[in-house]
Amino acid sequence: MEYDASHGPLKMARHFHHTVVPIVLSRWDFWCFFGLHVVLHVLFKMGYLHELFLTMTLKDMGMITALTTFFEVFYTGECFKRYLELYGHVQGCFSHAYNFVFLTRFHVRRKGQPYDRLAAQWMIGAVVLSLFEAREKRPMHAADLQKLLSLGLMRQHEMAFLRNVNGYHRSMVMLHVASDFTRQGFVVADGPPFALRECVALLDDLVAVLQDMHEVLSFPIPFGYCHFISLLITLNMTLWAYAIATQQSSFGPVFYFFACLIFVGMMD
Repeated sequence: MEYDASHGPLKMARHFHHTVVPIVLSRWDFWCFFGLHVVLHVLFKMGYLHELFLTMTLKDMGMITALTTFFEVFYTGECFKRYLELYGHVQGCFSHAYNFVFLTRFHVRRKGQPYDRLAAQWMIGAVVLSLFEAREKRPMHAADLQKLLSLGLMRQHEMAFLRNVNGYHRSMVMLHVASDFTRQGFVVADGPPFALRECVALLDDLVAVLQDMHEVLSFPIPFGYCHFISLLITLNMTLWAYAIATQQSSFGPVFYFFACLIFVGMMD
């Protein structure tokens, strides 16, 4: 989503779609926290929970809130770091693909042979397929492979060949085919050896970038850390539900709603 940060915080805060707010509002745990707070707030207004040994002030929440805030900030920092890493890998794919097409076209096309187009076709198809698998977190199904056909990246007999290749191996096989066409094109065009080595090196770099991208996606934040953050948020929101509900202010539910929205939303 494109946006202009110069609009200021008030106008930016008015956005609802493509934000974390609808995601949080669709989660049942958010409404469990808020429902608990509303029940406790109503009980307090009805005269319950006024005993001295049941009182809890907002100062009592300082330690658990500070711990939760610290670890959530660290967690979001790690998530943003992974986001930048994935962005770098995707941009690296496009950069290597462009350089490869430029070199093969420059050194092979001058003889009028189609090897540069064939190599570029298989290489671009491998990139599109790999990015699809990264986004969907699954191999392409037979119906999904038809998209390569509709984009003009594959022909019917080539699609039949790809269907016989196992799942995540397809992109690697396609890059190998692109490498074969590149080598044959340089042989026919009598291209300089250094350019062939550079083209093969670009394909090797492209393979490395695609593998790094899939490794980042397949190795998420460790479960132990996510469980610890979830435990802190659950404890923090439960205690806040009680502490804010036992205050005299009638604006407690409003304050708790937005506090819960922020704490739960930082996990998404």
